[in-house]
Amino acid sequence: MRYISFTILLCSILTIKSFSQTFTTLAKQNPDSLKTELSKEHADTTKVLIMLNLGRHYLEKDQKEADAYIGKALELSRKVKFLRGEINALLRQGELQMKQNKFDKAIALMEQAVVLNKKVVSHKKEKDAANLMLFNRLGGIYYALSDYDNALKNFKEALEVTKENNDLIVAATCMANIGVIYDEQGNYTQALKFYFKGLKFAEAHNQPANKVNNLINISTIYDQQNNTKLAIQYANQALELLNTKVNNDISKITCLGNLGDFYFKEKKYDKSLEYANQSLKLAQKVDDKLGLVYAYRAIGKVKIVEKKLQEALIDYNKALEISKAIGDKQATVTVEREVAYTYQKLKDFNKALKFAKNSLKDAEEIGSAQDIKDGYKALADIFESKGQTDSSYYYYKKFTLRKDQLFGEKNSRELNNIRANYDLEKKETEIVLLKKDRALTKAKAEAKVKRQRIIQYFFIAGFLAVFFIAFMLYRNNIQKQRANQLLQNKSDEIFQKNIQINAQNEAITSSINYAQRIQKAILPLEDHIASMVADYFLFNRPRDIVSGDFYWFIEHQNKCFFSVIDCTGHGVPGAFMSMLGNTALTNIVLQQGITEPHKILNQLSKEVDFLLQQHVTQNSDSMDVALCAVDLQKKELTYAGANNPMLCIQNGEMQVVKADRMPIGKEQVDMDRSYTLHTIDISTPTTVYLYTDGCQDQFGGPEGKKFKSSRLRELLFSNNHLSMNEQQQLIEKTMDDWMAIGSRAQVDDMLIMGVKLKSE
Repeated sequence: MRYISFTILLCSILTIKSFSQTFTTLAKQNPDSLKTELSKEHADTTKVLIMLNLGRHYLEKDQKEADAYIGKALELSRKVKFLRGEINALLRQGELQMKQNKFDKAIALMEQAVVLNKKVVSHKKEKDAANLMLFNRLGGIYYALSDYDNALKNFKEALEVTKENNDLIVAATCMANIGVIYDEQGNYTQALKFYFKGLKFAEAHNQPANKVNNLINISTIYDQQNNTKLAIQYANQALELLNTKVNNDISKITCLGNLGDFYFKEKKYDKSLEYANQSLKLAQKVDDKLGLVYAYRAIGKVKIVEKKLQEALIDYNKALEISKAIGDKQATVTVEREVAYTYQKLKDFNKALKFAKNSLKDAEEIGSAQDIKDGYKALADIFESKGQTDSSYYYYKKFTLRKDQLFGEKNSRELNNIRANYDLEKKETEIVLLKKDRALTKAKAEAKVKRQRIIQYFFIAGFLAVFFIAFMLYRNNIQKQRANQLLQNKSDEIFQKNIQINAQNEAITSSINYAQRIQKAILPLEDHIASMVADYFLFNRPRDIVSGDFYWFIEHQNKCFFSVIDCTGHGVPGAFMSMLGNTALTNIVLQQGITEPHKILNQLSKEVDFLLQQHVTQNSDSMDVALCAVDLQKKELTYAGANNPMLCIQNGEMQVVKADRMPIGKEQVDMDRSYTLHTIDISTPTTVYLYTDGCQDQFGGPEGKKFKSSRLRELLFSNNHLSMNEQQQLIEKTMDDWMAIGSRAQVDDMLIMGVKLKSE
């Protein structure tokens, strides 16, 4: 993720502000004119200013020449005790050292200038301008060195100066820079406070460029909090301003790149790739090296999803080469981690560990809390894939601890409160302005009435009838105003209630999103599934954020077990049932040692009846299950089903293996019936499909009818020749098209599993 700060822009602004009128006039002259002026008779202070301007002109073109003029200016300033000249000469020398990447020398020179500037008694305006320039320069250097504490100290010093001299543009800049530092340190609460302060400031003082940068940075905070929808909302606001009011290529590159990342997390890969390519094209046009790094990284991530791993490595290596060349450790950390994950997918665990460890080491050096957390997660995943469970558990504990520190419930509440306070303050400001407008309107109306009365007094004798009519009109107007005021009061009350309701909805949604992460965490890992079967796909589309449908894979006693389960309800109730079912199934196979599908289902019914106390409470919640067990040594597949059938395709023929018409739970226990075991020879290539009833019960199509099981079976059978990934994409498109006709809403959770069994 890339942030926006203004440090470099700021210094170019202050370069002119910090000198006298004479210096400003000289700054407009070219080097030849300045050399001519230097040869003339001038006061020593004027000569210092001329030499400083010559140094400024040569700073980019001829650093040796620049050093000579700035050095002479410093020497003469000290000789004649020209304090302001000495301060600016030290600052120029610091800039020169920065150009040569000698940051320690640059810091020493600028801190000398800070000490000297404290001795300036008069010329407060120039003193403040010099302080702003020095503190922001120092903050920028420390930020580049990843010394966030010193960077924060200097940016806060600069912000204090802006409060004294009311420099609005620089104040907004300082707020953004402070927010970025807190962001890098993982203090998202403070970061968001300063971003919203900067946003409010920019809106109040009509600074669209500053508004853009704060919107971009706010979007990155919500992305790190996994609130991708809010991240996209704020990033799109920034992009709209960049397309209409603000001409800043670097900010636009950043915004496009970030949107690519956000849509990637939403699994909208086409949109993600579109924004990444736009960012890459613009970065190439303006030669934004850092923009190129993040664009190549984003494109590589999409290629990973497309299983083009070698092509992804090419893009990642381009990004890594550029980030190292420009010395941006933050970008290097991010790209190294992506390379590590790629080698993990390629089963080259040694290279994966090498890049993951390098990424974590660099993240710890720069103190990036977010990247340290992600580094722990990467190492945990790689060690798990490698089968080193102790190491995986060690890093996963560190990841969990760091994640809780960064994204705990308290932090989430504080971040939500910051946004709510910003929205509330914004509304209050709008209300104040509205009241002022109403007061002005009322004052104008009253003045008009007074004028009417004066006229009436002059003509009262002859125009009694007119006076009476005017009086009646006036009284009606007052009554209307009172009625309007009552309506407005009621409107304000409704508005406040809406704010409360929205806040409650956001809190509930946040809790459900957290439940979704927990539910996903208990599902089998993709690499684990891939190791058990030849190929597979999962079409899993919950109706709500969390789902009552879930899938289950496990390997035990040389058998591979897989299942799809449809729990009563959907959303939060269904999610609770799914977690109960997942735990019970795993316990039955691993702890109780039951490995035959029909016996597993019999025991699962008893477990559900017991756990929900259905024999006492008359609770009727249940599950529909399709469960398979594969024994490759015997070349045999066994299946049992509770309401959920199985499709089996061999030699181009489809077999529908029907399930027993009784759900898991009290009903089956009361009936004292056992589930039927079905056995299939899999010595020939075999593909199996398990599914819940969500797709077949979905309304849509030209006549608004259900999709039906027959249409679903035909869809799966007729496209069996395609790869698993292509089948999944086809199912997604088919269901989208089916619901799009008539704009039908999803009625239930949808889950389809396709499994191509290993032949040996």
